Amino acid sequence: MSKDLINKLRLVFSIILIFASIFTFAYSFFYGESFDQYFYLAMIMIVGAAFHIQKVEESKKPKKKRQK
Repeated sequence: MSKDLINKLRLVFSIILIFASIFTFAYSFFYGESFDQYFYLAMIMIVGAAFHIQKVEESKKPKKKRQK
């Protein structure tokens, strides 16, 4: 696969993770479930989304060539 396609898939996946974490917070708030478990789950989703966004940004930077 090309790098552009991989970057787009990573971006879409990170957006899905961000919305899923927001909905997880809302679910635990409205239905009164154990907030700690859902809070940790949502935080893990946010960290995963940040990781994927960081990978997209790193792939856009030109790589430095080593000089001998």
